[in-house]
Parts: sequence; structure tokens; C-alpha cells
Amino acid sequence: MSEWEGLEGLSFDGVELRKPVAGAGRHIMTIKNMVIETKGVDKQMVVEMENDANVCKDWLVVHCGNYNDPEAKDKAIKRKNRGLSRLMRIQQILGDETPDKAKGIDFFVGKKVGVNIYEQEYMGKQQTKIGSFFHPDDIASQKSAPVKGNGSTTVDMPDDEIPF
Repeated sequence: MSEWEGLEGLSFDGVELRKPVAGAGRHIMTIKNMVIETKGVDKQMVVEMENDANVCKDWLVVHCGNYNDPEAKDKAIKRKNRGLSRLMRIQQILGDETPDKAKGIDFFVGKKVGVNIYEQEYMGKQQTKIGSFFHPDDIASQKSAPVKGNGSTTVDMPDDEIPF
């Protein structure tokens, strides 16, 4: 470590500017990476996605470990079923119309998927969550407008006429 010489002149060498997390709305994202992590006794797939302006992640429980408590086991099975359903949906969007088994990670990485993101308060903080996945072509067929910000995010516009 070097001596502190003040703010001016601090070097940004080796510092990478990170993209912000995608906000509420519909986004087209490229799957950057998928990894399997262990959380407790469960396995979850972390889906890392990005576009030119933003990043986002989704965590899909894909395997339940052994649970002795029947209530905990029931909740774990529901999480796994939800995770596998979301994984199947992504796989369908990417071209496997009738999947009966999960594909390998290489099938997903580098491909585009639509992501519907919403915000929800949890324990006093706003959290950004992925609500659903959709085919990227679906966004082009909808009436859309930019959300406040850089214009890279869109939301659905109502189809009704203005009454004046």
C-alpha cells in the first residue's frame, strides 16, 4: 500500500466500470453465464444476463437436498418446481419447443431472451426481481415507450384512446 496523497491523481488503472442493474420494465438481455451454486442443501442455477446498458441475474432452484422437516421439504419442492419451470421456459424461448430434459450450459450462453423485471419491497428495501421470460421478438410487436432514463428500457403502453 502506498501513502495517501489525496483524491486528485488517484489512478483508475485496473478498475472496471460496472453496468447498473436493469430496472423495472421489459428488457432484451443476452445470457452471459450460467453457473450451479450450492445454497444450503439445494442446488441453484444462477443465470447472469446483460445488454449494452444493464445487467441482471436470476436464481433458479434446480435440485432439492434432503429435508427432515415435511414443511421445509414441501417449500423446497415448490422452489425447485418453479426453478425448473423457468429453466424450461428459457429453453423453449431459445428454440427447444418441447424440452423433456435440461440442456447443457453451452446451449444457453450467448443467446438473447426477453426479461420482464419488476420492483418489490422486501424488509423495507426495494428489490428488483425477474417476473417472467419472453421471446425477444415479442417486444417488437408491442406498443412501447422508453422509461425515464437512458431510453434503453421499455414498458407497455395502454392501447386506449386519450379522451380529449
